[in-house]
Amino acid sequence: MTRQDTKMIEHYIQKEIIDSLASASSLRFSELKPKQLESNAFLYHINLLLKQGLIEKHESKYRLSNKGLVYVDSLSFSTHSPRKQPKVSVIFAINNTRGDWLFARRKYQPYIGKLMLISGKRHFGESPEVHVKRELIEKTGLSIETTRRGLADIRIYRGKTLITHIMANVYTGCLDNDLLPPSTHQFDYIWANLNDVRMQLVAGTSELLHELTVSPAPLFLSLDVQDSDTRVER
Repeated sequence: MTRQDTKMIEHYIQKEIIDSLASASSLRFSELKPKQLESNAFLYHINLLLKQGLIEKHESKYRLSNKGLVYVDSLSFSTHSPRKQPKVSVIFAINNTRGDWLFARRKYQPYIGKLMLISGKRHFGESPEVHVKRELIEKTGLSIETTRRGLADIRIYRGKTLITHIMANVYTGCLDNDLLPPSTHQFDYIWANLNDVRMQLVAGTSELLHELTVSPAPLFLSLDVQDSDTRVER
C-alpha cells in the first residue's frame, strides 16, 4: 500500500470522523456522532469510510484501519490536509574516463528540455539499498559500480515559488566506455563536459558536481537555487 492509494477526504463529516479517530484508540458510534446530526445521515458517512477501508468496526467500536493510519500519517497535524514533503531520491553522478558526465535530458515538466543527473524517487517502504539498485537498473541498464558520497538537499525556485524540494543520497561511478542508456518517453541521454552544457542544466546540478569534484570528503550539500523559466508561450 502506498500513500497514493487513498484520495483526499473532502466531506466535512468524514473529515471529523477521521479527526476524532486520529485522537483515540477507538470510539463508539454515540461518541463519534455530532448531537445535531441524525443517526441515518451520520451512518451514511460511516459506511462510506468503511467501504473505502479507512476505518473498521471492532468489538462494537470504530477505529482507524491500517489504511486509515497511513492516510492520517500523511496529513499535517495543524491543517489536516496532505503535507507537501520533500522528494526522497537518489542521484547518480556518473562520469567516463574522458571526464564527461552522463546527463538525462528531460522530456516533461518541470524543467522540460534541461539536463539533469540520473535520479529517481524512493518507493514508500523501500530500503535505501533496494532503492539504489532498482533505480540504477531502471534508469541506465548499465553495469556500474557506485559509491555513496553523501546527501544533497536542493530547493529549486522560480521567483518566490518553490517548484522542487529534493533530498537525495548521492552516488558516484565511472564507466570506461561511452555506452548510453536507451532513450525513453521521459529522457534522452548524453555524455557531456560540464563546461559545455552548464547553461542547459537543471538548477543545482553544476553546484552539486562542483562539490563532488573539489573534495573527497563526505558530501552534505544544502542549496536554495533559482531556475530560469525556459517555457515558450504558444
